[in-house]
Amino acid sequence: MCRGGKSRGGEQTCAALFDHLVGAHQGTDLQKLSTKTSVAERGARNFFDALVSLDLPQRDKDGRYSNTTETALYLDANKPTYISQELIYLGERMYPHWNLLAPTLKSGKPQNDNQLFSITLCIKRH
Repeated sequence: MCRGGKSRGGEQTCAALFDHLVGAHQGTDLQKLSTKTSVAERGARNFFDALVSLDLPQRDKDGRYSNTTETALYLDANKPTYISQELIYLGERMYPHWNLLAPTLKSGKPQNDNQLFSITLCIKRH
């Protein structure tokens, strides 16, 4: 759902979220955050609060969002501890193989990138 770095769609929204919150020491209110990240106000609270439930940003009692200590350390592109590229790799290359676990166990055949690519093409066509 969410990754840092230069990307598209929901991933870009998350990157914009963490980038914006880097300098927001007092936190950022919902309206300003939804404007900065281009998230429609209607679904903004649900989206940001879903991320809060994952301990990515945090929300204070006044409804202002800010980065947690961990997101400030690992999702700030200006720090040497930034791990976005590793998360992108895991999301794009490693995680999809788990979708093949049940068929692999049933068939006994090994998983590989070619098999994953074929399945992805079939899914995109339908």
